[in-house]
Amino acid sequence: MKVSLDQHFMTDPRMLDRIARAAELTPKNRVLEIGAGTGNLTRALAQAGAKVTAVEIDHELASVLKERFSGSRNVEIIEGNALKLIRKTKFNKIVANIPYAICEPLMQALRVIDFELAILTIPEGFYERLRSDSRLGLESRIFFEIREMFKVPKAAFSPQPDTESVMVSIRPKKSVLRQVLLQPNRLVKNAIMEALVEAKKCTKNQAREAIKGMELSNIIGEKRVADMDLNDLRQLISKLK
Repeated sequence: MKVSLDQHFMTDPRMLDRIARAAELTPKNRVLEIGAGTGNLTRALAQAGAKVTAVEIDHELASVLKERFSGSRNVEIIEGNALKLIRKTKFNKIVANIPYAICEPLMQALRVIDFELAILTIPEGFYERLRSDSRLGLESRIFFEIREMFKVPKAAFSPQPDTESVMVSIRPKKSVLRQVLLQPNRLVKNAIMEALVEAKKCTKNQAREAIKGMELSNIIGEKRVADMDLNDLRQLISKLK
């Protein structure tokens, strides 16, 4: 079996079934699968009745997938880079076995995507980063509710990866903090005001008074959101809980 681009193909039928069931699929769902590989998960998703768009960057694998699913009415195979296609593809759920190399870029991309649920199998080490107090961990938990569903053993893949994997569910969260981080080029104080107006449906004057009560340091308030360091982010989280 060919392995490229950090791919390990899930072959365990029980795990494939558990993942498909975790996605709570119905015929009304449109599912994006990132890195379809050999199509084992694609098949499990299609059998649930959902419309599946499976993206595979490897030309050889994509060709095999197109042949394998040529007779499937509810499966579309796209050859390309999912990170570049994700904003052009219609879906409400994402289900995928994610190579470590694209875990962080994918989490960044999902911040500005409108979706209902993502069921992702990720390396255990990356899951620990999402749980940590690093910038990635803190920001990810601002944007998403992340929950561990179950462990995925190495033996579920061929070839076996070096580390254990975890299947997680990811659901978008709405909050003032999220709205602040979605305005990277604004000054922090202005981003907070806009976020409060949108999230709390208050007036700008009410938002200004709320910001005064937060007692943010002038240093943070005058920074752009994108320029905040980790300590700034922690202070902002404590003020906007």
